[in-house]
Amino acid sequence: MKKYLWQIIGSISILILGFSQLVKHANAAIGFDNEGNIKKATNLTDKSPKDITIQTIQWALGFLGLVAVVLILYGGITWMTSAGNEEKVKKAKDILKMAVIGMIVVLLAWALVTFVFTTIQQ
Repeated sequence: MKKYLWQIIGSISILILGFSQLVKHANAAIGFDNEGNIKKATNLTDKSPKDITIQTIQWALGFLGLVAVVLILYGGITWMTSAGNEEKVKKAKDILKMAVIGMIVVLLAWALVTFVFTTIQQ
């Protein structure tokens, strides 16, 4: 019984210590300026949510464009190394076709996002 009691007391002590450290560090991360306003101690940006959304969408579309380019290269390499094998040529053509369609979709999405946010901005 004493063994379990010491384990329970030790566990509770560790939880209390961990919680107090969490509260201590959370309070240290939030400070106040002379007017009583919360200072930014988290290094967050001053950009508006609209600007953050635009950057996030453009980053995601740029990444998808990169993936499409890599797939086009992969399809081309597959076609060049097919050595006349009809199955590999068909696979390469399918990869190229889907990658080009993906690239078109990404470009249209980028154009749509740019148009919408430019229209909203005015």
